[in-house]
Amino acid sequence: MPHNTMITTSIDTSAFLAKHIEKDQYHPAATVIWKRLEYQPRRLVTTNFVLDETITLLSRWGLALFASEFAISVYESHRLTILLPNSIRRKTSYKTVEKIC
Repeated sequence: MPHNTMITTSIDTSAFLAKHIEKDQYHPAATVIWKRLEYQPRRLVTTNFVLDETITLLSRWGLALFASEFAISVYESHRLTILLPNSIRRKTSYKTVEKIC
């Protein structure tokens, strides 16, 4: 693989929830995986739909304050790319999703 090619990892709602919810059955594994991702040269991507779903679920589970803090931290992150399906990015987002799948 050429040195300038970066692996892309798509982050879904279940990955965010498992990372932050200690009662989640996958929390222990998610903690290890997220720690590894911090040190790997990967492009981390998610979509605004995934973030909306994650924030909504956290809020409905009575974690509205945490949901707000989570949203701020994600939107301020320099490590995570948020794919937005607007008229300019739609085609690029679909192509990125096709590559991931």
